Amino acid sequence: MLQTVEASPAAVARHDRAAWLGLFSAAATVEDPVGTPSNRVVDGTLEGFYDTFIAPNDIRFHVAADYICGNTVARDVRIETRMASGAKIVVPAHLLYELQADGDGLKIRYLAAHWELRKMVPLVIFQGWRGLRTMFDLSVRMLKYRGISGAVGYSQGFYRGIFQQGKLDAAQFVLACNGNDSISALFHTDFPGVEFPSGTSPIGIEQVREKLSFPMCLHATIASGFHVTFKYTLGVAELSQAGLGLLEYDPETRKIRRARLFL
Repeated sequence: MLQTVEASPAAVARHDRAAWLGLFSAAATVEDPVGTPSNRVVDGTLEGFYDTFIAPNDIRFHVAADYICGNTVARDVRIETRMASGAKIVVPAHLLYELQADGDGLKIRYLAAHWELRKMVPLVIFQGWRGLRTMFDLSVRMLKYRGISGAVGYSQGFYRGIFQQGKLDAAQFVLACNGNDSISALFHTDFPGVEFPSGTSPIGIEQVREKLSFPMCLHATIASGFHVTFKYTLGVAELSQAGLGLLEYDPETRKIRRARLFL
């Protein structure tokens, strides 16, 4: 599973378009970042995504940790991107790869890249003329490969999502897992419980508390679309165990409809 996942940033780094596209199943979907329109193999939008965002840039992934639960690999990374204009940014991200068997190997059927578009754009613009040139070039490529509707849809990442509310909810969620608070008001009416670890049958918050050997400590949070991811640790110092959490929201009610903990 890790070999399949690691083949993606490797192909990106060497600008191997065919190899990168070949990692995905025929029905694969990519959301990058989560909260913007999906890119699919079947309608060619995944190819347009590569040509727009990957082809002109030098991109490196710095991996802090990997978590494998069921058929999913969750990665805690920093994405370092150097644009053709010379502008450079480093963005923290949490990546989720869902894999499926395909012949004698594995293919990626779903890739969700959680990072904050609203924070990234100012990082580019504030680099002066290089940043402005980057935004201009990106706009031209987006119109060329994705059309007006694709460009307009991508802008949803700036205004449509859970944002700061979701980060506050993540803090309340961790408090509740530690037994310090009640969070019933945060959940959607048909919330099934917490997948701990991800991919297993959901359990109640009380059962999560029983399974925790140490209090859960919240670290960095990322709000991307109607999803919030967060890093957490259990225990202290060299005895600590790290993990990633994922909260998915119902866009209408703005309540949590799925919660997963990777470790």
